[in-house]
Amino acid sequence: MKEIMEVAKYIRKELKMADEFAYEANKHKEQYPEMAQHYYRVAHEHLTMTDELHNGAVRLIDHARRSGMTASDEMLRMWEF
Repeated sequence: MKEIMEVAKYIRKELKMADEFAYEANKHKEQYPEMAQHYYRVAHEHLTMTDELHNGAVRLIDHARRSGMTASDEMLRMWEF
């Protein structure tokens, strides 16, 4: 299902952004704690979006399974993800 693959792409992007902002938060926590807090907050927002996208992907997968959709090997790997 194309939609599931698209959601997975955005999940990976959100995780990458969360990682980058968390890195910056950690880098600045001693010298600029207030700035580090801003980075931390943004990292958390990206993780929240990741959770929301994941929940959406799970719903899409459940719908596809209930609809009797047959899955290719690639789709089965995506479902396991």
